[in-house]
Amino acid sequence: MGGMVHTIVAPIERAKLLLQTQESNLAIVAGGRRKFKGMLDCIFRTVKEEGILSLWRGNGSSVLRYYPSVALNFSLKATNPLGMDKLIGLISIAQPPLGAFLLMLRFSLKMKLFVLLIVNLQHVRSSFYLHLFMQDLYKNILRDGYSEGGHVFSGASANFIAGAAAGCTTLILIYPLDIAHTRLAADIGRSNVRQFRGIYHFLSTIREKDGIQGIYRGLPASLQGMIVHRGLYFGGFDTIKEILSEESKTELTLWKRWVVAQAVTTSAGLLSYPLDTVRRRMMMQSGLEQPMYHSTLHCWKTIYRTEGVSSFYRGALSNIFRSTGAAAILVLYDEVKKFMKWGGL
Repeated sequence: MGGMVHTIVAPIERAKLLLQTQESNLAIVAGGRRKFKGMLDCIFRTVKEEGILSLWRGNGSSVLRYYPSVALNFSLKATNPLGMDKLIGLISIAQPPLGAFLLMLRFSLKMKLFVLLIVNLQHVRSSFYLHLFMQDLYKNILRDGYSEGGHVFSGASANFIAGAAAGCTTLILIYPLDIAHTRLAADIGRSNVRQFRGIYHFLSTIREKDGIQGIYRGLPASLQGMIVHRGLYFGGFDTIKEILSEESKTELTLWKRWVVAQAVTTSAGLLSYPLDTVRRRMMMQSGLEQPMYHSTLHCWKTIYRTEGVSSFYRGALSNIFRSTGAAAILVLYDEVKKFMKWGGL
């Protein structure tokens, strides 16, 4: 589903990226091209100048992010390897330092189990579902921890921290594909004048020029944005869903969960959008002889001083349109978990 959704919204996604990065896109700045005025202007001009298929440029790397060579095995049943919960709980009450040590040991065991799952993935093939599962994994770890007063984290705090942690972990794993997607989508012009011919050409070219550092350019800014966006996206959805379910004493209906998911997705996207703009601008620095921005902070200052606050939200309207697919995936994942629980998987 993730690959299909991305292919459907690919034209909107490319328009968003072009609007976000046009001030630092050498093909536009140095080439003397007229800047795009908005989403529709961007789409129509791109079709006119490059052909309709160019709207899907960079979609291959986008889909690959959703179909990595490994994924997770949802048939995992033991979320608490070695059955250490009761032991840790008893020792934590008597000896908090020892309990804290065992809690870290259990976390390490769970992470090793997680690595084994990645290596042996059979069922789910999407990095987005990898992200979803990891969010559940982190949430279980946070909520299962013991302290003198009970759980280390619970409720909303566990939801938000788990969402942010899952987002950052997934981002680090798939970052080369993420930056490739941004650069290929921002590479305007017809085939004979484009800077990069595809994912492999981009990655090999940047690695030769800047080394591994170039492939991970913009990672700090991306992690900052991921903490805000994924924390709100996953944490907000789980928290609101739990609150509404407690009030109604029954599980929320499908359409109510979709409304919650859509509201949370749109809000998270708007609140984190300036961070996303900065991270996309930093990605555009890879391979440049004289980068426009020396650091993430310098990028923030430069955009604010030279372009104004509105530039941080350039392309935000496009982002709202494409958020529908992300909301649908949240609800679908809920249904998949219910089905697996019902089937005893």
